[in-house]
Amino acid sequence: MVAYSLDLRARSVAAVERHIGSKRQSADVFGVHESFLYTRLRQQRDRGASAPLPQGGGARAQLSADPLRQVPAWVAATPEATRAALRAQLAKKGRVSVSLSTLGRGRPALGRSRKKSPRARPQPPPPRAPPAQRSQRRGRGKTGASWTNAAAT
Repeated sequence: MVAYSLDLRARSVAAVERHIGSKRQSADVFGVHESFLYTRLRQQRDRGASAPLPQGGGARAQLSADPLRQVPAWVAATPEATRAALRAQLAKKGRVSVSLSTLGRGRPALGRSRKKSPRARPQPPPPRAPPAQRSQRRGRGKTGASWTNAAAT
């Protein structure tokens, strides 16, 4: 749905209220659908303004402030605990049943990262074997024969 400007809303409603043509003609002039005008007129009549309503509040958080404050202490006590273990602890001690996704979304609010140690240096890759040993491990040499047969000839 296109977000219409406040100016267009006000001008279209004013044109209909001044009886400048029919509602269908006014809708054509302003380039909107006729139902848009009916909706704006109903809003004007009910609320006194044709401005859009504010955005809704969304769903209520399952993990409220009180149980969320207890989670850092549990994590500090058992740093290797998984989300499933924390979820079980929340259900047992906090009396709150939440999903694993909810715990994951609550992690930034606790100041925790997804990784255990964000400052840890990456481990270097293991050393590679020389080219001759790599082809020998695969079981074929340069010609496709085994190395033992190639050495004997």
